Order: sequence, then C-alpha cells, then structure tokens
Amino acid sequence: MSSSDLRQNHLLVYLSVAFAVLSSPVSASGAYRQSGAQDEKPYMAASIRASLLHDTVTPFGTRQATSPASGMRSVPLAFGLSALVPGLGQMYNRQWGKGIAAVALEAAVVTGYFVLRNRGLDAEDVFKDDAHLNWSPTRYARWLNDYTEFLVQDHGASISAPSITIPTGIPITCCPSSSARGNR
Repeated sequence: MSSSDLRQNHLLVYLSVAFAVLSSPVSASGAYRQSGAQDEKPYMAASIRASLLHDTVTPFGTRQATSPASGMRSVPLAFGLSALVPGLGQMYNRQWGKGIAAVALEAAVVTGYFVLRNRGLDAEDVFKDDAHLNWSPTRYARWLNDYTEFLVQDHGASISAPSITIPTGIPITCCPSSSARGNR
C-alpha cells in the first residue's frame, strides 16, 4: 500500500469517526463508558464532540498535549485585533514571532508609502516649477501645428480643427510657484 493510500485511509477513518460522533444524538442520560471499567470517567457524546472539534483527541483515541495555562482564546477578538493592526491577533494568541514580523512589515509598508509619496509630490512640484519657468505658449502653438501637419501628411488623419494662430505682442506672465501654494 502506498503512502498516499495510507493517508487516504487514515483520513477516511478520521472523517467517519468524526461524522459518527458529531451526528450522534446527545441527551443528559446518554452517558456511556468507553471501556466498561468502573473507575473511568463517563464520556458524553457532547464531550467527545467538543474534544474532536478542539483537536484534543486524535482519531485513534490518544490525547494531544494542550497547555492548560494558556487558556482559551477568543477567535473574534483575535480577528478584530488583526483587522485593526495586522499582527496583533498573533500576539494575542502568543505567537510573538509572527506578530512582531507582521507589525514590522505593516509599519515598513506604511512608512514606505508616505516616504515615496512625499518624494513623488516634491518631484512633481520641481517639475511644475521648471515647466512654468520654461513654458512658452508660442513654442507650444508651433508644436501643435507641426503635430497636426505630421498626422495629416504621414498618417492620413482627418483633422477638422483650424491651425492655431500664434499671438504676438501679448505679455504672458508665468504661473505662481508651486512652493508658494503650500503643502498638500
């Protein structure tokens, strides 16, 4: 029998035991003894069901070690803490390494966002200042006319807009500096 067949058989046994326990009726008088010995604690279907659901009993009847000092943790609280700040839910569950790593990663991502955003806004302001200082409406009008001519001649485009008449003798003042506009 191959390893995958063996795993499938174990899984089938586990699922059938789980199904039998979970689907069995539960009543207050439904106590039964697992082995028939008088000194053993009676098991209720509800206690077996709870043991299976909380992973304290394996399909073969052996108990897994649980830490009674750790106590039960609230799943909704862990979820809410993780939704608030990623990693807090792991810290609540005393998984300190995963929690610290998640908090550090989130802090790095948020810090990186704001640093790169501010660099981009500063570069945009520098570009706008440079563009306003070197911008010429006459050169822009010439470029538009040249580009329209290029599209018509080389690509056969049909452009119905008239050519731009280049104004002369009009004083054009530059826009105010973006640094004078204040921070965003």
